[in-house]
Amino acid sequence: MLVALFAVVMVLAVADRIAVIIAEHKISDRVASAYALPARPAVRITGFPFLAQVAAGKYHSVKIRVGSFAAGGVPLTGLDARLTGVRASIAQVLGHNPRPVTARHASATATVPLSAVGSRLPPGITLRPDGAALRVGGTARYFGLDLPVSATVRPAASPFGIALIPEQVHVGSVISVPACSLAGRLHVTVPLGTLPLRLKVTSVRVEPAGLRISAAGQDVHFATGG
Repeated sequence: MLVALFAVVMVLAVADRIAVIIAEHKISDRVASAYALPARPAVRITGFPFLAQVAAGKYHSVKIRVGSFAAGGVPLTGLDARLTGVRASIAQVLGHNPRPVTARHASATATVPLSAVGSRLPPGITLRPDGAALRVGGTARYFGLDLPVSATVRPAASPFGIALIPEQVHVGSVISVPACSLAGRLHVTVPLGTLPLRLKVTSVRVEPAGLRISAAGQDVHFATGG
């Protein structure tokens, strides 16, 4: 009797794991198709047992990782997204129902390489990480002269993606000019277009590899298309 019960439990456990793997692959295919990703993202549906979640149509969370992609022509790497409050029937998860899967909340992080940010600056100006900010420097035209310029630039979230906000601009080594003089040329935007899951950038922080963005969204639709 105990042997038979153990066998049943093992069969159910194996069936549960097979079902979750199939669902993860289906969602991966559909997300890649819906957002024109260059490769299938890694998808993980958390929580056990999975079949109990299927029966309820509610899932603990869905994690999605995208290695690299472009948003608005800007390259991004290492997008890690987590969706909670996910509701869907098994037909929706497997793509047999055209209605998209929905999540009450989604959050994600990704990295924009510094090279993609630096290309938006005026010619002759380069940038590098400087603690929590960026340091820009180079040569710029000022009152008809080519003068060395340096500034501290703070990255911030904007409605379009990332904004670089100059906090202080110096010409040469001793001249400090008002922000309105040269700061306008260093105040640039890195537009990110439509991020996967239509998330909006909420914060930006400087890291050695680039700008690490955090993004979020409410009532997100995903796994459409395919």
